[in-house]
Amino acid sequence: MRVLFCLMLTVSLILFSGSLLSAQESVTSTVSVPSIEFRKYQGGHQDLKLPAEITDVSLAGQGRYLLIYMQSLRRVSVYDVNEVRIIKNLAMATDDALIVGGAAEMLVVNRSQNLLERWSLGTFQREAVKLLPIRGEVTRLKLGFDSCGPLKLTWKEVRSDLTLRGNPERYFDLQTLEEVAAPEPHLVQKLSKEEQKFNSKMGICSHPDYAISLPLRLDDKKRFPTGEGNTEHVSIFTRKPVKQLGYAEIAFMEHQDYSPLERLFTVRKRIYFIPQADQVLSIPFPSDRLHVSRLALRKLLEKEPPYLVVSSVPSKVCWRGQEWQYQLQLESSADDVSVELSAAPEGMQITESAKLTWRVPEDLQADQAFVILTLTPRGGKAKFQKFPLEVRDR
Repeated sequence: MRVLFCLMLTVSLILFSGSLLSAQESVTSTVSVPSIEFRKYQGGHQDLKLPAEITDVSLAGQGRYLLIYMQSLRRVSVYDVNEVRIIKNLAMATDDALIVGGAAEMLVVNRSQNLLERWSLGTFQREAVKLLPIRGEVTRLKLGFDSCGPLKLTWKEVRSDLTLRGNPERYFDLQTLEEVAAPEPHLVQKLSKEEQKFNSKMGICSHPDYAISLPLRLDDKKRFPTGEGNTEHVSIFTRKPVKQLGYAEIAFMEHQDYSPLERLFTVRKRIYFIPQADQVLSIPFPSDRLHVSRLALRKLLEKEPPYLVVSSVPSKVCWRGQEWQYQLQLESSADDVSVELSAAPEGMQITESAKLTWRVPEDLQADQAFVILTLTPRGGKAKFQKFPLEVRDR
């Protein structure tokens, strides 16, 4: 029996090593961040029942996807805001995983085997896997839903006496999965104390100009449903300046004692506003369903015309030798808005449909480029969309 066990163990290790090598061979795959076009949700309240308790969630794909991890099933379900349904169920190799979404990838840490995995949000296949060069327990992953990296990984280090110490941080490139230096300070967004305090009371929004609040008292047992279909109200704000626009309906959260999972699956991760798709998503207790409701941002803006809103958000990263694209999308009370490319790197073009394209030169020396779009509604004041582009090597 011992000989048979050793033989089976050897075969398993060979198969695992082979899959690891084949995954590592694809680590340098071509970078591709698609231009996302959202569809407006026209439905009402609906619940998407999940087959198990939700352990964690992460917005991804520039706001198009919500990744839903169910630990007991070893599964990540992918909700598509354009399809308004679960479109994929991705099998995990462990029930001890951490997940986070980026602009074009999902990153998974398999803590039981100390592996870092990259999954494509285009093919929904695992593209690469590498052993993590750390000796300890990974505790948190951080990567924006519209980010191309690097991935920030926090972990507890195992000391020589086998105790855990501190929360060191490391950064990993999304394409090579190799450890890299921390981003340059000028590339890291710095928030004031007022902004940090404001964010602590907000859910997650896929547009930088807007915010959705959390229920004021999630621990208040006396709260009651206030809207249609067992829902309650939260507020929608503009960010700069902070101004309340109106209300949205989310699933009634009820009152539940927080489990240890809440350290990872925080209350803030339970509420999402996707203004590009007119959707509000909420995950009520006991974490077994996703509630979808409609909120048309245009309806709130129409209360105080005139208005002009850039609803689209560009990818802030481009690669030498590849084409970068951005489709501008607007919400305006004016029936005609002229769009001018006022500042841009050499070679960038804009079409009549307001789509920007740029074939990034292979020999471009600069690591940053800047774009300014001037938007002028008929008979109104001009508005600007300004953003930097980080230029990377493939």
